[in-house]
Amino acid sequence: MSFTKSQTLIKIPRPEYLGGDNWQLEDLAYLNIIFGKNGSGKSTLLRAIANANHSNSLYVPPERGGLLNFRADFSQSLKGKNRETWDRNQRKNNQLSTFKELIATKWSGFLLAVLFRAVDENIKPGPIIKQKIEELNKILPELIITTSSEKELEFKSKKTGKSIGADLISSGESEAIALGIESLLYAFENEKSEEIKYLLLDEPDLHLHPELQANLANYFLRISRANLRIIIATHSTAILSALAEKKNVGIWWLSDNPVIKFSPISEVIVRLSALFEGHPLASIVKSNPLLLIEGASDIRVWQKAKASSESRLRFYFCDCGGKGKGKMNEYEKSLDMILSVLLDIPKSKMCFSLRDKDDSSENNNQRFRYVRRLKLECKKIENCYLSNEVLTKFGSTWPDLKVKIRDWLKSEESKNHKFRGQLEELIRVKDNRKNAEIKEGIKVLVGILDIHKKIPWEDVVGGTIGTIVKNKEIKFNKGSMCDFLGKEVVEKLLDVQN
Repeated sequence: MSFTKSQTLIKIPRPEYLGGDNWQLEDLAYLNIIFGKNGSGKSTLLRAIANANHSNSLYVPPERGGLLNFRADFSQSLKGKNRETWDRNQRKNNQLSTFKELIATKWSGFLLAVLFRAVDENIKPGPIIKQKIEELNKILPELIITTSSEKELEFKSKKTGKSIGADLISSGESEAIALGIESLLYAFENEKSEEIKYLLLDEPDLHLHPELQANLANYFLRISRANLRIIIATHSTAILSALAEKKNVGIWWLSDNPVIKFSPISEVIVRLSALFEGHPLASIVKSNPLLLIEGASDIRVWQKAKASSESRLRFYFCDCGGKGKGKMNEYEKSLDMILSVLLDIPKSKMCFSLRDKDDSSENNNQRFRYVRRLKLECKKIENCYLSNEVLTKFGSTWPDLKVKIRDWLKSEESKNHKFRGQLEELIRVKDNRKNAEIKEGIKVLVGILDIHKKIPWEDVVGGTIGTIVKNKEIKFNKGSMCDFLGKEVVEKLLDVQN
């Protein structure tokens, strides 16, 4: 195990069955999250860090059993000259059936350590203990942790103030208490360490309600610091959400790449990851690919299309929050990264992003493994309002509509209209309806075509697409809806249904 001068890079030998060579962890924050599917090597990595540097790390296994009761035999072992070796040997596997007894027993040792420090520094121990217990109690919505006169843990109900036995508190609360105390003890023991210490938490979210997961994640962030780096292996989107966009937090998606470069948790990561592992929508998204769409109008069109298709259009839509190549790029990259480490999706079930034709981004699908970038064949989704099928709904044709637009341009209403120029350009160039800029002028066109009902154009376009999908009326005639959407978009929509 080697470190850079800044202590933000670690090199760890990687087992041959995971590819060999070294894992290289870069840009470690105070609190670091490693996401990855089962079998990706998360636990192996954490144990490898612990094994490579026993004196500067503590590994907490994912299966943590037992009750929060003091054990005298553990107390003796923790006082012996080989206590560090004994403690480490308890944790070397993924399961520790007596973890909670170990933590409850360590608690009395913590209180004794506070007393010794208070004597050395000529301070009162009471405020220190009180402050540490208050931090622990922020984790728990229903319980209060106290300590007895015998220096053992006690638990009380926040509602009634009555004592609760260790065997009566819920398994989730027991987990959260044990993890909170373990982290507290390690942070306290190494508070003045001149070396970087590493607390390695393997799936601390197991058996915990999302609220407890979030509370625990924020607790870990509060106790982390420059000389105490915490690394968490998890599947929990609740932890991600709790730590989103906070300082001193990094995330990495574990895959075949041995270089692990932590970066901040963005809003995009949180929104996308919530669709997958451990989330109610996971099974839906696995069978119904995700479609990234930019802009509220586009979302309304495709939602209406899905409803009108009578469930034949089976995408799950994700709004990328408005137009902008940069934002869509971030969603594409993040989604591809999440899929690559969390899900095993057949190539026929790829996810997609849909852009306007006037988007200058190249298709460049080679860089994405799971996300395929599609583009409309028309300038923007608004242009689909001028397709043959939509015009037919209003008893019109493209030549008829051009006549109506000319009449409108002669009217008093149009003289100082700010979008007059868009409609002039639309009919000036021969059959310009696919490529004309009509985004702002769409409301004028709705008024010209749909004189009576004034149905939102998004509903008209979406309903038309849904009907085409439902009836499999695929026609690429000039000016047809399929012509506006483009062959690749239409084929991928149909491919997803099969």
